[in-house]
Amino acid sequence: MEEQKKAFDYENFQCKKVDINYLLSHLEEFQINGVEVDPEIMIQDSKVEFCDYENPITFSEGFFYSNTLCINGQYYNENREKIDEMICQVIRKNSNDSFHVGSTVLVSDNIIQAVYDNEKIESLSLGNREDIYYLGMDIYNKLNGTHVKSVRTNGVCEELKENFTEFIGYNDERNLIGYYRYHDLVSNNSIFLSEALSAEELYNLKYLKPDAKLEIRYPQCLNIVEIVNRLKKLGHKGRIRINLENKNEFNKYIFEHLNELGDISNVIVWGRSDEIELSTYLKYEKRLIEMIAPALSMSPFEKYLYAYNIVKQFKAYKENDKDKQSARNLYKILDNEFMVCVGYSNLLGDLLDKLGIENYDYSVAIDVGLDYVPNDVIVLPEYVINPRTNEKQEVKTEVGNHARRKINLVDSKYGIDGYFFADPTWDNNLQHDTYNYALMTGDEYVGIDRYNYFSRHSSSELFFVHSLEEFYQKLNILLDKNPNQTVLDYIRSLITELKELDLIFYNEMKGKYPDIDSYNLKKYSKEEIQNILLDLGERIIGKSNNFVSGEKYKEAIEVLYREQYGMDPDKIDEAVCETIEYNKKRQMKAFPTRYKIDKNGMEVVILNGVNKFDLENEKEIKVA
Repeated sequence: MEEQKKAFDYENFQCKKVDINYLLSHLEEFQINGVEVDPEIMIQDSKVEFCDYENPITFSEGFFYSNTLCINGQYYNENREKIDEMICQVIRKNSNDSFHVGSTVLVSDNIIQAVYDNEKIESLSLGNREDIYYLGMDIYNKLNGTHVKSVRTNGVCEELKENFTEFIGYNDERNLIGYYRYHDLVSNNSIFLSEALSAEELYNLKYLKPDAKLEIRYPQCLNIVEIVNRLKKLGHKGRIRINLENKNEFNKYIFEHLNELGDISNVIVWGRSDEIELSTYLKYEKRLIEMIAPALSMSPFEKYLYAYNIVKQFKAYKENDKDKQSARNLYKILDNEFMVCVGYSNLLGDLLDKLGIENYDYSVAIDVGLDYVPNDVIVLPEYVINPRTNEKQEVKTEVGNHARRKINLVDSKYGIDGYFFADPTWDNNLQHDTYNYALMTGDEYVGIDRYNYFSRHSSSELFFVHSLEEFYQKLNILLDKNPNQTVLDYIRSLITELKELDLIFYNEMKGKYPDIDSYNLKKYSKEEIQNILLDLGERIIGKSNNFVSGEKYKEAIEVLYREQYGMDPDKIDEAVCETIEYNKKRQMKAFPTRYKIDKNGMEVVILNGVNKFDLENEKEIKVA
């Protein structure tokens, strides 16, 4: 229950009772710059009043209602003429350059006349946030052009809403679009929108500087078409840039409203690729959407392989030394002969996004020192052997950058639920369907990795684990090798990746630990940090080595050959068998060995290889 308290009973409020007659004869003692009726504040559960009927007029000098004459409402209603005359005298004798009439009930012709009579007053404030006073034409006409330079209120009449002279303080301080005020809109060269616009804000686009750049940065994509059309109607010449925070959401919106869209000649979009004109973007996005349209009714694994097939057989690997982006940019690769690993990765990522399969760009450093070793040469970790001469040659490491994708695939039809690595570049083959690098578990990934991965800094190495013991072991090795990194740094890095890769798990963690992806992790206790690591470790272990067998590939490939290629049913079985046999032979070359780091993170142990396409021996296969 609220407790009633009196401000003038507390010394710290610096509030004192005053007599009207004494006040009027000693105004120089008070330096009054405002009047309020029934002012009060809440402090904890106590309502603190600055006046009551027994003490109807007080003067507050403290932090709250500084230099303000406080008047009891009931007393004012009973003595209105007397109090109004007192206020008029206070205003006329005021020596400050500003005055505040905080209650609308006090505003009258006599009060305004008193302000008019005092040439020292340059700024007048009427009403407050709770007791809103709307500036009307009467006061505007009375005071505008006089010694009063501004009248500040929390509202204006309809006739003054578009009057942005400095005299009208409300309009000068009013947010017209987002947090932008009139002065911002008419002078700023760039305006950023972080939320959809209201009808009033759409109307207020008329105040935007004619050549100002407008950037739209919100994922909901609401009323973008209205914004573009409104600006065109206003003759706006500036560039409009749409930041694609949620490309799927934007595509759904823009294609639904395409018939409503007018001139888009100066509209561009920006996302994973470079800036591109909206008209060009729409042309390419339509093609990309059409690419995956036949797969929309398939299961997630079938969708994935459908997209993977498109990408790995899109064109042969070819660099363009004169224009590197032509082999990497998502839209440029659609219309030329060039494509490298970044291009394959970008295209796969975009198609998977459209199919609702979570994925993450995974840039890695790999050893390219053996890329040009002849096909018949046997590759071992320390050296290569030429079978014709039995000659050994030392392996020389040559580090190069490479683009892959990390995939989160869940498909109950095939019993698949895991994190996988995809490398369509290494499966690029225009003559055969190859899937050796389509869905690599952590074990398979390490098996193809000739580079000593523990020389790296990335938290992604924590995905190559089989137990909590190994998870903590590898985390400690990373901390030892990277003294500038802390446990919190690696937690943030993992969470950042899982936010893209596994939104369900990220939201679960966010629910348990609201500050998990911020720099406020330090607020958590050691026990809570340990629990966060436990949750991360268990999730990664449960998802990182769920092997996808050749039988599952065989079953899904049959669906693809029927749905994707429209193959004659009588020929599907033979074609699938040929594909599996080709992949079986290639698998032995692709994954000849496995690698494992010992507890010190240094030595390599060679394990037996696994051929997932060896269907006859599949039941005996165990991934180390």
